[in-house]
Amino acid sequence: MSIETPNIQNAIRLVKFYVSSTECKINSHHDEDIAKDVSIQLNVSTGFREDDDRNYVITFKLDISSKESNDLEIKIIASALFETESPMTHEFRDSHFVKSNSPAIAFPFLRSFVNTLTTNSGISPILLPSFNFSK
Repeated sequence: MSIETPNIQNAIRLVKFYVSSTECKINSHHDEDIAKDVSIQLNVSTGFREDDDRNYVITFKLDISSKESNDLEIKIIASALFETESPMTHEFRDSHFVKSNSPAIAFPFLRSFVNTLTTNSGISPILLPSFNFSK
């Protein structure tokens, strides 16, 4: 009977969330439902630096636009910086945790930012739907 060595997970923490680029174009303030029927595209990427084995970045590129008109266009690039307690291994960098769990941890910050941006822009608030980052 062999005993498997458990896969030790690095302890991580979200160091900071920041928005590096925001573009918000609203072509009609007369329609209160401008944000009701929108198309949402979200791309997520992971970044590592070869000279830094304790930090990595999750970057979100979000595009929101009106489905049937050009009345609303929002583009956001936001990132979340994560720090590990111990140096990252190649296995950890390729792990499900980094690719799925880390975006899920940072996503509520992006969701809150979009809600606040649209609310303060004078249109109906946009609440991003939940995303399954495991797929």
